[in-house]
Amino acid sequence: MAAHNFAVSSENKIHDDAVAATYGFEGGLVPGVGVFGYLSRPVLDLWGDAWLEAGSIEAKFLRPTYDGDDVRAVARSDGEELVLELLDSKAQLCAVGKARRGVDESDAPAFAPAPLPEPRWPPVAAEVPVGKAVGSLELGGLAAESPSGVIDRYRDDHPRYAPDHEDLRLHPAFFPDQANTLLAANVALGPWIHTESRLRFLAPPSPADDLRLQGVIASATERRGHEMVTLELEATTAGHVVARLTHTAIVKPRRNAGR
Repeated sequence: MAAHNFAVSSENKIHDDAVAATYGFEGGLVPGVGVFGYLSRPVLDLWGDAWLEAGSIEAKFLRPTYDGDDVRAVARSDGEELVLELLDSKAQLCAVGKARRGVDESDAPAFAPAPLPEPRWPPVAAEVPVGKAVGSLELGGLAAESPSGVIDRYRDDHPRYAPDHEDLRLHPAFFPDQANTLLAANVALGPWIHTESRLRFLAPPSPADDLRLQGVIASATERRGHEMVTLELEATTAGHVVARLTHTAIVKPRRNAGR
C-alpha cells in the first residue's frame, strides 16, 4: 500500500515538505493516525467485529513514514495478542504495536466535560497543567466520519466501514484522529508530532449516538530536547464510555528532530 500524507494543507506544518526539512526530515510526515489506521487493518482481518466491540490496539511510531512510499502492515500471533509492525519499502521498521481481544474495564465515565482553556496552554511541558481536565470535544455521531475520509486518511476500504453496512462502526483511527483535534484545541501548537496511542474499545456506539471526547493531562515532560504531552481520554455517549485512549505527542520538537 502507498502511504498517504493527507495533511499537507493542515495547520500542523510538520506535514509540509519545506517545514519538515527544517527539522531534518526528508519531507512532510505521513500523520501518525494514518499509520495507526494501517496497523489496524490486519487486526480486523484476523479478529473481526469481536475485536471492535471489546479489544485494544496500541501503536508507537519509530521513524517517519513518507508520502507515496510502499508500506506493509504485518501482524503475527504471540500468545493472546497480535504483534504489529509497519515496514517501509526499504524493510525499515517504522511503527510497532500490539492488539488484544477482550477488555475488562468499567464503562462508567472517569472524567467530566470541561471548557477549553482561554488562552490555550503553551507547548512547554513546565507550563502544561498535569492532572487538569482538558477542554472536551463534541464529536457528533458516526456521520461525523465520512466514508471517503476512511479511505483517504487511513487507506482502508474494508466493507465493515462502508456507509451502507447494516451495522456501521467507527474506524479505530477515528479516535486518535479526534484526540489530535482536542490537543490542538487545548495547546497552542506549532509543528508537532504524534508519537504513540493506545486505544481500548468498551462498547460499539450506535450511529445515532452523539459522542464526546473528554479527559485529563496525564503527563508533560521534556525528553531529549522535545516537549511532550500525554492525554488520558475517553469517548462517551449516553452516560457510558465506548472507548478509552492514551495519546502522546511531541508538542514542540527540537530543531534536529529528524536527524
